This record gives sequence, structure tokens and C-alpha cells, in this order.
Amino acid sequence: MIIVRNRELLIPKAEQYIGTTYDENAEYRQFLIDRVTPGGVDLANLVFTLDIEYSNGSKNSVAMTKEIQEEKVVLTWPLTSSQLQVTGTVFIGLRAVNNVDGLVKWASFKAPVYIEDTIFTPGSYTGDLTELEQLEAACALMVDQEALRVTAEYGRVNAENARVLAEAAREAAFDAAIQDFNDDRQELKDWHDDARAAASEAEEYKDICEMYADIIVPVFTVDFDDGELHYNDTATFTFTIDTSTGDLEYTYVPA
Repeated sequence: MIIVRNRELLIPKAEQYIGTTYDENAEYRQFLIDRVTPGGVDLANLVFTLDIEYSNGSKNSVAMTKEIQEEKVVLTWPLTSSQLQVTGTVFIGLRAVNNVDGLVKWASFKAPVYIEDTIFTPGSYTGDLTELEQLEAACALMVDQEALRVTAEYGRVNAENARVLAEAAREAAFDAAIQDFNDDRQELKDWHDDARAAASEAEEYKDICEMYADIIVPVFTVDFDDGELHYNDTATFTFTIDTSTGDLEYTYVPA
């Protein structure tokens, strides 16, 4: 940024070369000015112009855009090809005027900047591309198109990968749901089979209970005089001694 101090243009070394005769809207310079002059004049209401004086004596002028800040005014100078057609040292200076009545005028001191020539580029650039420039532009266009194609392909691949992942997730969820259903169905079947088995077993116990419900338990006693075992016969059991084995056996007679 070029600082304007006491009308002097303090130009950083990196900004002294303002461009080449080939440039078009490739550079701009900004000027920072105190809004109020040492004499107490507010420059915010003035219209600013940049005056240019070339090495061949010709002159040019550029209308400046301005940004009003609390204590500063920022001016912007867009550099176009029409301002860069004469190489060498160029003097610039700021000029401002009150556009209402013209009673307030202000100007800076002039300062040097530089315009460089380019190789294989006509100084009076008309906007038409040379053969070499056409080739460069075509190559650049091909590079841009290839970059767009690669970007589009990258996007397509990402979209396809996302689709495949989504499909895999959907299939996995479906398979899991089917497996859960089959597991629940098998569990229900096993439970039904267990219930049937339990019911059958309960029926058997019921029959046994009914069979033994009418049993009258016999009463056994030992006669200590003769040392023999005696019992009282019942309506449901008859006891006998197997003479070949000596075992006590019984016969169940349902009531």
C-alpha cells in the first residue's frame, strides 16, 4: 500500500513496478491518506483522480474509487492495459477537487513508478491473441477441462462408492431382519414343542396319580414271638413269598 504523508507518496519497493505492457486488470495499487489534512480540511468529500505522466511526455488520468474510514481515506487504482503502454519511468500524482463548487482543491507531490516491456508481446496490445497465445490458451483450456473431468470423475466414483455402501448396508439390515424373524420363529416352534412335551408329561403324571389315588397302603408288623413279618391285606395289594428266592412280592389290584 502507498502511504500519502504530507502530500508525499511513500511507495514500497515491491510496488514501484506497476506492471508490463502486456498486463490487463492484473494489478492494482491502493493509497492510504489521512482524512483530515494538517490544515484541518476533510478530504472525504473530494473526488480523487490519479494523474500519469509517461517518459515520452504523454499524459493520462484515472478516476479513483475511495473508501471512507473514521480517520483515513483508502483510494484504489485498478491498472489496465491502456495505462501501461509506455515503458520506462512514469510519474504519478493524486489530485482531488470538491465536485460541488470546485472551491476546495488538493494535490500530492508526484513520484516515480516503472512499466516494463515484455518479450514477444506487442506494445500496442489490441486484445487479439497471437498464434503463440492461442496455443497457450488452448493448452490452458485443455488443462482446465481435464481438471474438471477428473473432478467430475472423482465425484462420480465417490457417489458410486456411497451407493454401494448404502446398498450393502440395506442388504445387511434386510438379512439381519430375516435372521431375527427366523430366530423368533424357531424359538416359538421350540417353545411350542416344549409346551407339547410338557403337556404330554403332565398327562402321564395325571394317569399315574389317578392310578395311585385309590391305593390303600398295607400295614406291616413283626411278631416278636415267632419272629415273622405279618401284614394286613388290602383291597389293592396282595403279598406273597417267592419260595425259590425268598423275596417278598406283591400284586397290584386296581380298585
